[in-house]
Amino acid sequence: MADAAAARAVELLLGGRVTGVETPGDRSAESLRVRLEDRSVIATRRDNSQRGAMEAVALQALAARGAPVPRMLAFDGSWMIQEDVGEQRLSEALFHASRRDGERWLEAAVMSLRAVHDAGRAARLERLLPTLGGGDKWLDELVDIPHRLARLLDVPAPALPVADLTELLKVSRPRFIKWDARPGNAAALADGSVIWFDWEHCGCRNGLDDLAWLLGDEYTPDWPDAELELIERHLAAFDDGEDRAQAEDYLAAFGTLHMCVRLSLIVSRKGDGDWWDWQRCLSGDRVGVTREATLRVCRRAARWAERSPSTAILSPWFESLASVIEGWQ
Repeated sequence: MADAAAARAVELLLGGRVTGVETPGDRSAESLRVRLEDRSVIATRRDNSQRGAMEAVALQALAARGAPVPRMLAFDGSWMIQEDVGEQRLSEALFHASRRDGERWLEAAVMSLRAVHDAGRAARLERLLPTLGGGDKWLDELVDIPHRLARLLDVPAPALPVADLTELLKVSRPRFIKWDARPGNAAALADGSVIWFDWEHCGCRNGLDDLAWLLGDEYTPDWPDAELELIERHLAAFDDGEDRAQAEDYLAAFGTLHMCVRLSLIVSRKGDGDWWDWQRCLSGDRVGVTREATLRVCRRAARWAERSPSTAILSPWFESLASVIEGWQ
């Protein structure tokens, strides 16, 4: 049993007596919250041991440079024990916040990602970690995702300028990024700061990818004016040295395709069944299989698609998807 193994690992590595073990959220997790008599910690054991080792390297290097990440308390090559940074995810904070406070949370999230990137660069993690999505096959699959989504929904997608889009999304100078920078992978602290956890997918690619993951997620509120202001203020900190127009083009195109990935996840999980309960999705950090979340991503994707010549043709298609989805039970 994972619970018993986690408890044994924590007692062996940290000392003290374990009083309980919980799974954060509803999902079958590789990370468990382990409660001791005086505190709680997070115990993580990855199915892929190599990925777990890389996660430990990244986390230790980032924490040593003051990045907003959990401190690693122990690692025995199998179990990684981290500080527990709290039970409120950024996704939950955004949902319950007023518009004003929600914008503050998004600003804090972007600033914390900037700090992560700075720490990764200082630690030269691009020399230690693999490049993500660097192969032609990965790019081909990403560029094809609108058509795969179209087949799921039976709403034909227009032809994209594949060569131009593929060239735009190539990365010439990979840098350390979190990847998987969803609001569900961040803790919202009482002092208004944001800490990022779950580093098993980190690696090196375009820094703008993290901005797209955060702003394109189904749990991120759709506030177009606030979104544009965030991008205006922070774009230069995330780009990879391109001029501003090229960085804006990349972010719009990559973000549009990323939102197609999110929509594909939602649609495939829903299948022919009912929409899921929103509160359960939120508290369990599940894919947001709800009508509201799905329409939110469609609206945002339509807007982002217009910002890049390579994806502009998709904008009215996303509106068509929203019309279809609005009619689902």
